[in-house]
Amino acid sequence: MCSYLRVQSAIPAYPWKEPIDWERLATNHGEPFIRFASLVRTKPTNKQNTTFSEFSNLPAELQLYVLRFCDHATLYQLMHTSSLLRQEAKKLFWSARDIWYLVEGIWLLDGGFPGHADHAIEVLPLVEQIEVEFSDFFATSKSLQGDRIAFTVHGDVSGRPETVIEIIRKFWHTLQTRFPKIKTVIISTVQFRDGTSLPADMKSIIRMCPDGITVLGSILADAGDRDNGKRSMLRRLWQRVEDSNGVEHWQVVEAAWTRKSVLLPLKEFHGVAGRFAQYLYHDRFQSYEVYVMDLLCTEAIERHHFEDWYEPFHCLEPGCGHKFDRPGQYTVHVIDIGHQIKWRDWESPLVFKDDFEKYEENLSRRWERIGWQGWLEEMGYPDTEKRRQAEKTFLDQLAHDPLYNEGVPPESTLIYHRWQWHGNPDADL
Repeated sequence: MCSYLRVQSAIPAYPWKEPIDWERLATNHGEPFIRFASLVRTKPTNKQNTTFSEFSNLPAELQLYVLRFCDHATLYQLMHTSSLLRQEAKKLFWSARDIWYLVEGIWLLDGGFPGHADHAIEVLPLVEQIEVEFSDFFATSKSLQGDRIAFTVHGDVSGRPETVIEIIRKFWHTLQTRFPKIKTVIISTVQFRDGTSLPADMKSIIRMCPDGITVLGSILADAGDRDNGKRSMLRRLWQRVEDSNGVEHWQVVEAAWTRKSVLLPLKEFHGVAGRFAQYLYHDRFQSYEVYVMDLLCTEAIERHHFEDWYEPFHCLEPGCGHKFDRPGQYTVHVIDIGHQIKWRDWESPLVFKDDFEKYEENLSRRWERIGWQGWLEEMGYPDTEKRRQAEKTFLDQLAHDPLYNEGVPPESTLIYHRWQWHGNPDADL
């Protein structure tokens, strides 16, 4: 059975210091990332006397010094509770060098309009480093001058097609406008087979990076052993350098780059356009929760056999018979060969069975509430008066709401195109 798990770093290595994280997410290639809420949630502790009652009596400079050793959750709490330490905690939290906030490249290419964003716009001016994710954009022969509807890259108001240089300039202008404190940017994508060089368009974006910003390129690609039947992938990190003669070179900074990828905090959705944007967000978000189940199941199997006792086992794929007698071997096997078993096919102990059932039940309930069927019932089915009124309100919001107005007729926007397609998927649009 094929697995979404293809990245070794997706599974925490033995010995496990934390319980299974049931809130993490994953891409369709198995790369993990976490929700903002998980980043800032205070973890329960069994330690006694964890408070420091004399902290407020320390000199101000010592209090500020102590903040440097606080974790993300503690800093976030201090941002909202301590008037004395608020500004310093905020500065340290948003400048953390171990956190990469994920931003969709297509959103920036399309102008970075607030209404198209899933994240809270008000926090963007605080962020100092981001990973701009283009998914498979560069990997499937899609160029920066591709189809304007599919890739959401507009020409200007007069309809004149944009050159690549114009598109990239607008990209960086939008990025700096939305992230005025930005210091480091990773431009990332997925590229099967050939991961030995960056795509041409990615290089063009990196070359035109404004002064004062450090930019690198990143590719998730085959680890180089596909010809031997192995499926593993590695993410490489590249930088552009010039030699003493001004000749450009592209260097691999890290051959197997791992990072803590975090979704920016979710925004509040308002109006009919907001309700539709919420549906689109959860439509994509649900996929992340489905993909991560392969990671969770693999980790649960590893822990069941090696966390509290030593119990070697054989591959659960019928006909395989491969034996695993050390932690991590099964994970490598799943990544390389794809012998992933689904949790329902695993004779799991009761504690894991209950966890997986609860996970799926929560996913199903949320989708029933805010998924496609719920959206259709709220907005009306095709060719009904309820739908016509909802669409009229939707277009009016696109025209007059600053969060959604793009300076072009509402009917020509990408979000309206999506409204039509999702509202009537059988139509030839």
